[in-house]
Amino acid sequence: MRVVIPRSEVVVDAAGWTWLQPAPGSTRARHTAGTFALAILFVAGMAAWTLLPQPAAAVATAVVAAAAATLLWRIIRGARSRLAWSPIGIYVQNGGQAQQLAWAAVHGVATSPSGRRLRVVVDDGYHRVVSSADFDPDCVRRWLMSLLQEAKRRRLEPVVVGPGPGFTTAQKP
Repeated sequence: MRVVIPRSEVVVDAAGWTWLQPAPGSTRARHTAGTFALAILFVAGMAAWTLLPQPAAAVATAVVAAAAATLLWRIIRGARSRLAWSPIGIYVQNGGQAQQLAWAAVHGVATSPSGRRLRVVVDDGYHRVVSSADFDPDCVRRWLMSLLQEAKRRRLEPVVVGPGPGFTTAQKP
């Protein structure tokens, strides 16, 4: 029997923010899998250090340590990446970095494919912020549809941007 853990969810909090974020079960599963992978990389690094000749051991250990650091960084950033919108604007958090844009500063929102998942791109006209986590396409569509309703209410022109739905700030005539 295969258990499918949803990787992302859409949640509305009491303050009126509509969040697109990794699901808690998915985060726990990724942390468990990441811990297991880090343990294997640690054992591989120790084996490389003790079994290989000294020059090769140093190179192999450095490669394994770099792979472990990259894996750890991706796990942490993916678990802390989320997006939200409310009547005051859009909030994007990627790892430890957070950015909040008022509706007047939002130039557009689009999606970017990442394998079978989607990333969300928020554009303020000067910078493009891409979510560091990959979200389920169904959750992204639900979140974007509610965001598009708010954009229409604000008289922003909805358009197809790239491979998926999005909107720009072009005013309706």
